[in-house]
Amino acid sequence: MTRPSHRKKGLFVDSSFAALTRLMRTKTAGVIGFPIRSEVMPGHRKAGWKAQLVMPIYILPIGRSEVKDFKTMLIRVFSTIFEFGTRPLRFSISKAPKHEISESVSIDALAEFYNSQRSADHIVLNKSRDFLAWRLNRPKIEYKKFSCQSAMIHAIAITRQIKLNGLSALAILDFESDSQRHSRRLIRHLVEFSIKESVDIIAFATNQKNASRLKLSNFGFLKSYKKFKVITRNISELADGFTSAYHSSFRMTWIDSDTV
Repeated sequence: MTRPSHRKKGLFVDSSFAALTRLMRTKTAGVIGFPIRSEVMPGHRKAGWKAQLVMPIYILPIGRSEVKDFKTMLIRVFSTIFEFGTRPLRFSISKAPKHEISESVSIDALAEFYNSQRSADHIVLNKSRDFLAWRLNRPKIEYKKFSCQSAMIHAIAITRQIKLNGLSALAILDFESDSQRHSRRLIRHLVEFSIKESVDIIAFATNQKNASRLKLSNFGFLKSYKKFKVITRNISELADGFTSAYHSSFRMTWIDSDTV
């Protein structure tokens, strides 16, 4: 970020090159970024960054907030009908034992679950205990952590309530599961929680390949027009760099940025 009085002087690009030069002295092969505003993209491109993929916001209409005006009322009516119509998608006919839902998950338990799901084939943030303790400790922000579990955790969701285009939203910062059955159980609980909390929509930003892996559409999520860009920058000259071949390996979500 550049102070307004010092903009248009190339400081953003110069500082970017300075940081990248330092990274070249390390074993870092590449870096990933999340520019929030389109006006900052030219500066990133001058420093060698490339737009790699997009992160659409996927929404599940709930429609339970208080009616404030005619437009909100129409959205609420549509969302309520949509949520009711898609309920069968979130119910399982499996005869497997029911799993408990916890609305309080420790940082240690989260880190342990993330570690169990990691693979060398994935391009994913290292969600260590130290990172999670830092990321989920923003001042005056309350994050709610859910899990679907039996003797062990099978699925997790990290959330917070926000306003999105004037609508009350339960934002899913991150969602991970070891099976579709556990995903369905946890998402069903998130819907129940959202209804209780008078939420209009459940929103989840992730790259399209990850959305397909999680089968979000199977649970009633719709891809909205709103999206974020993910940019990458190759550091090491010996590395192949990020290409379209890597797209299926990305598992990017809101937790990778500091915007939510």
